Amino acid sequence: MQPNPSGHHLSDRTITMDCLDSCKNLSHMYHMATEEAADPSLRRTLEHLLTSTLHMSDEVFRTSHRHGWYQVPNAEQGQVGHFLSQHRQVEGGHRVPPQSFAGHDPRWGERVSPDVGGFPHSAAPVFGGPIRAEATSHAGDRPGERRDSPGWDQRSH
Repeated sequence: MQPNPSGHHLSDRTITMDCLDSCKNLSHMYHMATEEAADPSLRRTLEHLLTSTLHMSDEVFRTSHRHGWYQVPNAEQGQVGHFLSQHRQVEGGHRVPPQSFAGHDPRWGERVSPDVGGFPHSAAPVFGGPIRAEATSHAGDRPGERRDSPGWDQRSH
């Protein structure tokens, strides 16, 4: 490798921290897109990309932490309790079960899943509107009409 005549050098720490920031940004974007995806195939693809990015982010974090580049302070018990109490109320008035964020809660009547903020899958909040695949023509559809258009199922075909 040739010496850099400008004197600028990117250290391993700088490169690793930039990779970690990029992974965090990508996972945030994939998460938002996954929640908004209405097409099952698109949603599965985005879920796969999100999972891969989260694993990559974890690997980069562990590398940076092992080298001492990313220090994580220990949380005080009071901070943890305060955080949990603040995050039990979620937009839309849904309550997160007071026990652990994973497991079964009979009050909800279904399995609580930590990958959607502690909500049962059917109660997961959706922000904004769904992302939809291009409208396609199906047997019985009117040209340009979508199956999810208002009143579609009441029309005779």
